[in-house]
Amino acid sequence: MSSLHRSFTGNRRLLTLLIVLPFFISGCKSFEVLARPDNVHTSLGYINTGFRKPGDLFLWNREAGYISPLDGPSEYFPPPARPISGPDMDASDIRGLKIAAKSSTDAGVESFLAEFHEQIEANIQQRVKLVAVSAERISYGNSKNPLVAEIDRYPYKAEDWKLDEAISGSSYLYLLVTDVVYGDAAELFVDRQQQVGNTITMKFQRPGFFGKQDIDVTVHLIGQTDIRIKGDDTVLFINFTIFQPKYKTRPGITTYDFERVLPEQISEEDLSKIPELLRSIRG
Repeated sequence: MSSLHRSFTGNRRLLTLLIVLPFFISGCKSFEVLARPDNVHTSLGYINTGFRKPGDLFLWNREAGYISPLDGPSEYFPPPARPISGPDMDASDIRGLKIAAKSSTDAGVESFLAEFHEQIEANIQQRVKLVAVSAERISYGNSKNPLVAEIDRYPYKAEDWKLDEAISGSSYLYLLVTDVVYGDAAELFVDRQQQVGNTITMKFQRPGFFGKQDIDVTVHLIGQTDIRIKGDDTVLFINFTIFQPKYKTRPGITTYDFERVLPEQISEEDLSKIPELLRSIRG
């Protein structure tokens, strides 16, 4: 074969590659991802997929990264004495979704999620909301008194709650459910319509070698049955008051006391971890 023919053949292959390659590099790509919305934080509080109630108490170890339930002062937080009857309430600004690839074998999905995780969450925040049906928000106050009274009445709980460890260190905080939204149901809406299926579609673009690459994304809302909470006068959303323990010295005796910690005193990074830590609770 002559050098001229080899050169022509090589150039033709190169030309074919240059024509075909953009379709692979800049063409449309599709991914399927999972979004777990249970325990997310919303404008009404954390969606109560753990079926918590007022007076429930949790130990939050920020250094070790876990939240564990404690035997809290629930008797100081009685349920409403009357039936709940109120308007529907929107719970928007969903934060704390767990987003992951539907299949780890899907080529390129991990790098895509690393790049577009925030955009996916922002898209869901704009389009998805939960609606508390026939709801009413009830606050039990943010007083430390139920905690102090519980320890005075049951001194053994000081050890169960690890109060001495919490006082000697700085990573332990206590989350007490003190503000809740009661209602008959929490329903999921997408683009202002009640969601029947469990998928949301969205589109993104990113630069390619030969132009922009279109990306079609299908988001599957797993755990959707968990967030559709129903039942008369059910706790649909919960909010916490955060406390830090300390010693209180009186003549001849040292007892336990608590002081409130404002959310502004805790880093945004730590607060953003609460939905995932709540999802990890067993029991």
